[in-house]
Amino acid sequence: MIDYYIRAADEAAMREALAASGAATISEQGDLLPADGVALDIIGIWYDQPAEEGAEPVARPGYYANVRSAQSLEWPAGVVEATPATPWRSWA
Repeated sequence: MIDYYIRAADEAAMREALAASGAATISEQGDLLPADGVALDIIGIWYDQPAEEGAEPVARPGYYANVRSAQSLEWPAGVVEATPATPWRSWA
């Protein structure tokens, strides 16, 4: 299995990227359906906890997802792929 930790500009860009890569399809009802051999973990907007007590969490730029695939995937332009040292969420 191949794990991808990706970021796109926003939810719409993420949905388009997942469909363009073949990782998912979008149903007529608008649901995101993973392809065979693919697992999706849509994180969405990620917030960092502030250093100061009582301060509001700060949103990181972008929209995040983790993808696990039996085959390699090619991501379209605009998708940032990372290999985090300590992923926010990982596969069990």
